[in-house]
Amino acid sequence: MTDLAARHRRAARRECLATLGALVLGSGTGLWGATRTWATAEVPATLMRTTVEVTGSDLVPLASAVCLVGLAAVVLVPAVRRMGRRIVGAVLALLGSVLLVNVLVVAADVDGRAARWIERGGEGSGPVDTLSTSPGWVVPTAAGAALMVAAGVLVALRGHRWPAMGRRYERTGRTGRTGRAGRTDQMDRMDRTDQAGRADGSGNADRADHASHPDRRAQLGGGQAVTEGDGEAGSSAAVWDALDRGDDPTA
Repeated sequence: MTDLAARHRRAARRECLATLGALVLGSGTGLWGATRTWATAEVPATLMRTTVEVTGSDLVPLASAVCLVGLAAVVLVPAVRRMGRRIVGAVLALLGSVLLVNVLVVAADVDGRAARWIERGGEGSGPVDTLSTSPGWVVPTAAGAALMVAAGVLVALRGHRWPAMGRRYERTGRTGRTGRAGRTDQMDRMDRTDQAGRADGSGNADRADHASHPDRRAQLGGGQAVTEGDGEAGSSAAVWDALDRGDDPTA
């Protein structure tokens, strides 16, 4: 049973690492593809012709932000637990799906979208003369978005079985609290034992003192005596009677 549980834990750990690796790969690939130049155009400016480069982030404004969220989720997933992982996985899957749809829509008309973006962006003073596109950069961006969707689905469905980053520290904290409580209880028991020992020792000493000394009645005279009890020097009335007679009760 122990070996089976250990195998399950190792399998869950490998699945978690593989999913996080896919998330890193997808987010990094999507960010890399989105920051590349998807189109280049020459437009007339005031005194010269200028070259304008259009990146994937210009045509798909959500691309860079979604990929950065995916990279941040790599740290967030191990730090949260069951419901937190379901929420993070659902958000990743949703954002990845939105990014994938936008990339595919832009890929269907890169030339027209790039030309419209340049005209609206005020990069030139006239229509676009020449336009060249590099639609190949659509592939890594779309692939990264697809990997984000897959990783988000796995996190949402399987994340509750994966180990959490904070368990080791929580076990340590609980052990520390238990150890401190145990040390406190042990110190309390030692204090009680020490007090009992001192009380027993004082009682024995008093009894030994009674055994080794004769009755104090003869010293005080008149049949009045100072008797010693546990923790008391003697009877106050007997002491005052001895003083009235002129006897020294300490003799």
